[in-house]
Amino acid sequence: MKRRSRDEGARKTAGEWVAAVDLGTTKALALVARRTAGGWRLAGLGRAPARGVGRGAVTDPEAAGRALADALDRAVAGLGLARPGEGRAGLPPLWLNVAGEAVYDEPARAEVAVARGRVREEDVLALRELLTAACGLERAAVGLFDERFLAAPGRPLPEPVGKPAARLLGEARVVSCPGPLALALRSAAAAAGCEVAQIVPAGVASAWAVLDGEERREGAVALDFGAGTIDLAVFRDGEPVRAASLPLGSQYITNDLALGLGIPWMAAEALKCRHARVDGALVQREVPVPGGAGGTVELPLVDEIVLARTDELLERAGAAIEELCEGRPPAAGVVLTGGGVALRGFPKRAMEVWGWPVRLGAPAAGDDRFPAAASPAAATAVGLIACAERSPALLAGGAIQERTGVVAASRRLVAWLSGLV
Repeated sequence: MKRRSRDEGARKTAGEWVAAVDLGTTKALALVARRTAGGWRLAGLGRAPARGVGRGAVTDPEAAGRALADALDRAVAGLGLARPGEGRAGLPPLWLNVAGEAVYDEPARAEVAVARGRVREEDVLALRELLTAACGLERAAVGLFDERFLAAPGRPLPEPVGKPAARLLGEARVVSCPGPLALALRSAAAAAGCEVAQIVPAGVASAWAVLDGEERREGAVALDFGAGTIDLAVFRDGEPVRAASLPLGSQYITNDLALGLGIPWMAAEALKCRHARVDGALVQREVPVPGGAGGTVELPLVDEIVLARTDELLERAGAAIEELCEGRPPAAGVVLTGGGVALRGFPKRAMEVWGWPVRLGAPAAGDDRFPAAASPAAATAVGLIACAERSPALLAGGAIQERTGVVAASRRLVAWLSGLV
């Protein structure tokens, strides 16, 4: 009896909290928020060096789990929710992000028979199962965007439940990642003693943190420039409609500096963060190589190396944006976020390369106790909290519970058989 009482208390406590972890290439950033009358309020933040992750791929789930656990322990310290080193049974399931070149969306179409001539909620759910199955057996669906219902080809059926129809047709874009990647993320969470509530494309999470209501309605693109990936999301009419991820990031700039200047990688990273700029302002001076490596470097040479790689990354990101926007410029411009946008002059250079309106976006974390949560580098983690806050709407349409194609395919058979009844 006592054991059951403790379990019930833990579930009740967990329902008051939400936990999110941005498991990135260079850092694991954990946020914990508590439910209040005014919505979720940030209660804890923890950061740890990343391990076992590179360019969106989880190469070592156990190492990634240790990084995730370290970040969570720091986030919950002092909350009475779970103490560092004493297990995490009090934590709710985690919201995680997924990124990398194998994360993309694709069109899907499906239809179901409608019993008794009127669309039921069960019909809509069955149709969504069929749509998610379009990603195939080797992939895991992590988002269902730009969803449209029809009673017949060319006959839109918005808000279909209760409407007369013989068959219900659906069109959407299914965002998916490799099944092994989704499994590796869950394994990393399990290694930290946690379950996973939902996996969200990183660009979509960041977009919820930095786009304002008008930008989401009018068709803005959110671009999260991270260390290992560039994550993109296109919004229209208030919801995400496209998503993509490129295996490119600010580490490419650091690699070029290390190679071109013949200095250690960590010294190149520090040099980039402290001195590099792409705004065209020439600073004619030498600076010591960071980290005590010895020697000096000329800043004009540093900027030349950085600008060349930055332009290449912007051109490739611009091509991806044009593809997502079907060859048209972004209707409401591009909002830049992520740790890589700290490079001096980056938004200005992006505008010059693309010719589109650009602004810098940072999360409105709403809590002065955690200034790091208001940094562009925290956009994905803050956006995951935002996704959790609106999860009923997400699970109804804008996103879906991650599931592998095997599960989706089995449910597809059930939906088909139900259509025969």
